[in-house]
Amino acid sequence: MKTGRPRRKILAVACLFLLPVLAFWAWARFTPCPHPMEGLSFSRVICDRDGAPMRIGLTPDEKYRIRTRLEDIPKEAIDAVIRYEDRWFWQHPGVNAASLLRAGLAMARGGRVMGGSTLTMQVARLALGLRTGSMRDKLLQIAWAFKLEQHFSKAEILECYFNMAPYGGNVEGLAAAAMVYFHKAPSRLTPSESMVLMLVPQNPAARRPSQGNARLAQAAARLQEAWTGEREHAPLRVYGAREMPFACPHLSGELLTREDLSGQVISTIDRRQQDLLEQHLTRFAARGRSVGLSNAAALLVHWPTVEVRALAGSAGFGDSAISGQIDGTRARRSPGSTLKPAIYALALDQGLIHPRTMLADMPRSFSGYDPENFDSAFRGPLHADEALRLSRNLPALTLAARLAPPGLYGFLREAGFAFEKSEEHYGLSLVLGGAEVTMRELAALYAALPN
Repeated sequence: MKTGRPRRKILAVACLFLLPVLAFWAWARFTPCPHPMEGLSFSRVICDRDGAPMRIGLTPDEKYRIRTRLEDIPKEAIDAVIRYEDRWFWQHPGVNAASLLRAGLAMARGGRVMGGSTLTMQVARLALGLRTGSMRDKLLQIAWAFKLEQHFSKAEILECYFNMAPYGGNVEGLAAAAMVYFHKAPSRLTPSESMVLMLVPQNPAARRPSQGNARLAQAAARLQEAWTGEREHAPLRVYGAREMPFACPHLSGELLTREDLSGQVISTIDRRQQDLLEQHLTRFAARGRSVGLSNAAALLVHWPTVEVRALAGSAGFGDSAISGQIDGTRARRSPGSTLKPAIYALALDQGLIHPRTMLADMPRSFSGYDPENFDSAFRGPLHADEALRLSRNLPALTLAARLAPPGLYGFLREAGFAFEKSEEHYGLSLVLGGAEVTMRELAALYAALPN
């Protein structure tokens, strides 16, 4: 009978040990686990056609945080982070017992909590807003890291890390760091740039990338050389907080405020053509000052694809003297004679003319409306193609009056023109610029005519 008592004691001790373990496992495995990024808001970033950022918006909590998928991050960057931060990431269940033991010994000697955190633990800390120097918070990290591993795959946890890791100031996530500090997408980072960013999350305040942070660049270069045997000697170009991407400001600012857009928006803007357009526009406005021209706007459309490749709403976005922040491509102005090609296109489509049809450039009255040409002269009979090329008013008005419904007004409405008044209000004056239109409406019309 006495021999049974030790066994019962051993069983009782085992139960006392196993019950908390089983309870913890049941909590981790079977209770709901919110996604680490649940509730996080992400910046809207407007990019050019090559994916380079033109403008980055702040989140509601004043962060630069850009959603990125794991497959969009270079494998070299992923491997480097795992090697540097958590080399047993793919094997451990959320915590690394050996690392925690080393950290515990260091804490016992130094009196503070340090190190030992796996990538999963870091995700747990960031998701729960835990402190790094608190024993209580370290235990919570361990518990929630184990729980995260029960509910999410390694790839999902790694993706969370790359979206949540701190990179100095209000920059969070690798994509935001790549775009803020290097003005490029993560997929375009060089090995040296990836190394620099890999070092930042451990101490984001001290290691925030900047042109003057030579120690960070040197540390990254030494690490790259130790790992690969190679070292990039070209100096890194790091952009500061005051050098945020700010290209094509009128369009990128407009896209930032569009409620129907979110995340990363790839525009059709070609950065090289955008820069050239802005330079030409600035020079054009400078030459025109002597005759009273101080501002201008321009829109460049690639005809085969009907894509907007460059847009400048003014000759100087920051020039308050010309109200440079107003987008001239959206302002309503008289189109002059620029609608005449649409009249001839409709007339051709309706079989009223062909290019060699003779048209009369002669005085004519339209219900009391007596138009003239810009030179106050009349040339008599002209071929249709010549009348259009010379921009003669009377032939265009005559054709417009002969068009079958929907006529010029209806055609332009269908093409996207947002007229403020009715067709009856404008009458034939629409032909000669009597209704105000925007440059964007006009560019869309011209791009569509050849098609």
